[in-house]
Amino acid sequence: MYMVTFSRQGYSRLFVPVCVEAGKITAVTGTLIPLTGSLEITTSPSGATILLDSADQGTSPVTLTNISAGNHTLTVIKEGYITTEQRLRIIPIQTTPVAVLLDPLSSSTSRKLPLSGQGPAIAIAGLTVILMLRRFSG
Repeated sequence: MYMVTFSRQGYSRLFVPVCVEAGKITAVTGTLIPLTGSLEITTSPSGATILLDSADQGTSPVTLTNISAGNHTLTVIKEGYITTEQRLRIIPIQTTPVAVLLDPLSSSTSRKLPLSGQGPAIAIAGLTVILMLRRFSG
């Protein structure tokens, strides 16, 4: 009796006992099961739509299970807030906590801009942009 081991990165190892007879060919097959991990996602504020690799996963807070090991893209969407996207690495047999603080859309984008001087500061994905406007007479 022999033990055949099937293994591949990202999959559970499979051990199959095999009886080999002299002068005969013995075929051995096996199905590897992918290793998975989980994400525990919270957002502030809660109630955001959660997408994993562009697939809707519900609203926060949410725990996602049986996610294949490796890199994935998490997208968090909530009306009135800047959409957030980040790359995550799922580690097999682990639950990874992810806390996302959502930035509100700037209310200054709906205000009238001044005709000269410094305009409002607008936050775009963590960057601050200050608009400089001048009135040209012509």
